[in-house]
Amino acid sequence: MTLIGLEELVDDPRFATMEAIFEHNGQIFEMFAEAIAKRPYTEWIETLGSLSGPWAPVQNGLEIGHDEALIANGRIVDVVDADGEAQKLVANPVKFDDAPVQMTRAPQFAEHTDDILRELGVDDEKLIELKIAGAVT
Repeated sequence: MTLIGLEELVDDPRFATMEAIFEHNGQIFEMFAEAIAKRPYTEWIETLGSLSGPWAPVQNGLEIGHDEALIANGRIVDVVDADGEAQKLVANPVKFDDAPVQMTRAPQFAEHTDDILRELGVDDEKLIELKIAGAVT
């Protein structure tokens, strides 16, 4: 509690046990919210970073995509899109070894339709008919 400036709560009977904390959770939530609001975000990052327990800031999509730890651990990777631009994506969360994550872009809408239909034996004339009929794009 002293880390966040709420030393007076250390001996407060309202927060002496987990049951008491649960009973007064609305009050302690407000106290913590007020204490946290008094200091800048960057200061909290430094303060909480000195703790031994796990914690993490709430991040938006842009912040997550540039999170140094996620990038270093291979959880955020660059994938080249259909226009040749690098885009940051979340890597597959399942890994069975230490091999680097390899990801490729997803196909664009109907990108492979013609190729697949030709593999199935559809000739160009039939392909055009299907497109005119709206059966395929």
